[in-house]
Amino acid sequence: MRESGSIFGNRSQSSNVLISNRHRFSYPGYSEILTGEAHDDVIDSNENRQNPFPTVLDFLRDRLSLTADKVGAFASWDTMRWIATHQKGSITANAGYEPYSHPEAEQLSRLQFETMTPWASVRHDFYTFELAMIYLKSHRPRIFFLSLGETDDWAHEGNYGRTLEALLQSDDRMRQLWTTCGKLLSTKARPPLC
Repeated sequence: MRESGSIFGNRSQSSNVLISNRHRFSYPGYSEILTGEAHDDVIDSNENRQNPFPTVLDFLRDRLSLTADKVGAFASWDTMRWIATHQKGSITANAGYEPYSHPEAEQLSRLQFETMTPWASVRHDFYTFELAMIYLKSHRPRIFFLSLGETDDWAHEGNYGRTLEALLQSDDRMRQLWTTCGKLLSTKARPPLC
């Protein structure tokens, strides 16, 4: 495992990440990230519908012959449960205000519904991250995708202070995720591809 991470899209390091879809909003953008291609003629809204195209999560699940519990996608925005996979139920997906059934997650799963955000389709990143970490540690998936949303949501609200706070929290969560993946790599069990 590398001692430091990589940032894609760091222009100061000549690492450009560019989108090619003409819509330039959420579902088309995330689908392009997860499928590797823009599908402007088919994906043109943020409507909650199953991704009509296989994603990298689908490809790796099939390529590695993995069961649904070994490929996980956790997200704060509820529409990510449809974007993340081409075939409903083929991976473990938990997004938005969605219960998560696990003995260690009962209280967190319940509390997410008691601490609502200003956005009906996006739960707090705290719950997404904590539920994802429970899943990661208990299921030790081979493939793991995490999508946090509060930086985007606060920026849309024009609340720069909250955007910066959410960015700092997201940065700390990525550090925790990196550390956890490192610990899982050091065990004899097959590590996740975080």
